[in-house]
Amino acid sequence: MADGQWYEQPGAVFAAAVGGLVVVAVIVFAVVQTSRHSTAPSGTDLPTTTTTTTITTRTTTTTTTTTTTATTTPETSSSEPPPAETTRDTSALTDTSTSTSTGTTTMSNPYSTTTPPIAGAS
Repeated sequence: MADGQWYEQPGAVFAAAVGGLVVVAVIVFAVVQTSRHSTAPSGTDLPTTTTTTTITTRTTTTTTTTTTTATTTPETSSSEPPPAETTRDTSALTDTSTSTSTGTTTMSNPYSTTTPPIAGAS
């Protein structure tokens, strides 16, 4: 006889593998047959399936405000004496400009799905 125990022989290992595959196939077949022949208990209503599609839209508004202020100061020459301290209205010399831009970005769901209605459903 060959070396080792009977369960270590290649023929025994092959037979065990085939037997295991047959058992798994029989279990899968039994589960599929049972599910095909099952019915709901009498007197119960099966719930109807309703599919709802929701589309979400998000709107983002961006507002940018830019303010620019430029002030002009009078030039003085060195030959003239410095001006005496007086209060002067500089509002005419100040240039203030404001620009505002508004942009709108709209986002939507590109993966929205639709489901055809169930035949016979009302």
